[in-house]
Amino acid sequence: MITFGGLASGLDTGAIIDALVEASRQPINRLQTKKSDYNHKISALSDVMNKLSTLQKSAEALDKASELASFSAKSSNEDVLKATASSSATAGSYDLTVNTLASAERTYSDTFASKDTTAAGFGAGTLSITVGSAAAVDITIDDSTQTLEDVAAAINSSSAAVSANVIYDGSNYRLVVQGDETGAANAITFSESGTLALNLDEVANERQAATDASVTFDGITVTSATNSLSGAIPGLTLEVYETTATPVTVTIDSDFDAVSDKVQSFVDDYNAVIEAINKQFSFSGEARTDTLMGDASLRSAKRQLQQIVSTQVSGTGSTYDALSRVGVTTERDGTLSFSSSKLKEALAADFQGVSDLFALTDGDDQTANDGVAVTMARQIESMLRAPDGTLQVRKDGLGDSVSDIDDRISMLERRADSYEEGLVRQFTALEQLMSGIQNQGNFLASYLGG
Repeated sequence: MITFGGLASGLDTGAIIDALVEASRQPINRLQTKKSDYNHKISALSDVMNKLSTLQKSAEALDKASELASFSAKSSNEDVLKATASSSATAGSYDLTVNTLASAERTYSDTFASKDTTAAGFGAGTLSITVGSAAAVDITIDDSTQTLEDVAAAINSSSAAVSANVIYDGSNYRLVVQGDETGAANAITFSESGTLALNLDEVANERQAATDASVTFDGITVTSATNSLSGAIPGLTLEVYETTATPVTVTIDSDFDAVSDKVQSFVDDYNAVIEAINKQFSFSGEARTDTLMGDASLRSAKRQLQQIVSTQVSGTGSTYDALSRVGVTTERDGTLSFSSSKLKEALAADFQGVSDLFALTDGDDQTANDGVAVTMARQIESMLRAPDGTLQVRKDGLGDSVSDIDDRISMLERRADSYEEGLVRQFTALEQLMSGIQNQGNFLASYLGG
């Protein structure tokens, strides 16, 4: 569209149009501000929900008795063996003797003067390798085309569960074949046919047999195909490194530090949620529309969390039926403080009672009479669950409001564009009209003056 920019009228029509259009866009600007406020609220709510999700995980680390029954195992000689205890262990001590270590079979060939000449002299034929109960793997060897290193490569590229390489002792070369897995069940059997004379099948060339690890305690000997033994002593895993005739003592004790660490994480994650909510509810001296101050869903969430950590758990049969009695107390701002020493005292005095405080459950889907961690995890689930969790519904509602604003802004943008186009047409017509009038006046003035 051609415009004349005030050439005839002397008016700055471009500036006038811009000002009129800008004035018409004020509703759009207000909607943009409102949209920004909603997005800030969504971001703040998402932050709270993420922190709640973290708190839920901390609660789930305490909502089963097995998760609270932590044990530590200590070896009197960790050069010989190390021990790790799981939640299924039982406090006590054991004297263990490591008789043998698990090993993989290692066998050498006869010696040869060269590793890379086809005249190596080891003959030709088929090398058959059988590992344990697996099927035999046959490897065809031709000494006219294959060197000792070629034989090693052929073994390594086969499906046999072994590895091969060539070693040099300073005078001669040997092919060495080693099993991939330890344990007596992985012993290797070699068979050579034709003129093949590697002599891997000679008993004398077996330098290390495939053996199981063997440990004796309480007059009982247990074995394992690897140097890791588990299951012999309930809840205990042993890693053996050396054999010894002198017994090594393994002591299993309750690990109250591990329980304390879990409770500390629970408290820290709870505080992070409360602090995030408090931040939204804080008043800085001026009203703000981009926070969740007074938001009913957040008020309800905070109230539910505070009720959980302050409620006495019935059914424990213990004096340790509230968090405040195991070192977890509520501060004035709603956050929690934690005394690890008080928790450990309670665990030592009544482990079952403290366990019930966190993990007691009556087996139904209701939170009544359940432990703190059980109730917390389930309540947070009801807040975050899509699509009907209370906070998820609130977040979705805010998102719908943003979508509605986007639709209104698009409509008003189209209206503003149409309005601008109309103004341009009107002012262009005005300029054309005034230009015509001026031309007529100039003609008459010229005619009359002439």
